[in-house]
Amino acid sequence: MEDFYYRKLNVYNEAMALLGEVYALTKKFPTHELHSLTNRWS
Repeated sequence: MEDFYYRKLNVYNEAMALLGEVYALTKKFPTHELHSLTNRWS
């Protein structure tokens, strides 16, 4: 079995692209907004 076969899946690549967009967007948030977002998942 090939290692990391999931990296060839379209859904994986689309999810990674979306993740990059989310990270780029949240970098622009004020610090207090970032804290409130990350605090909810703890």
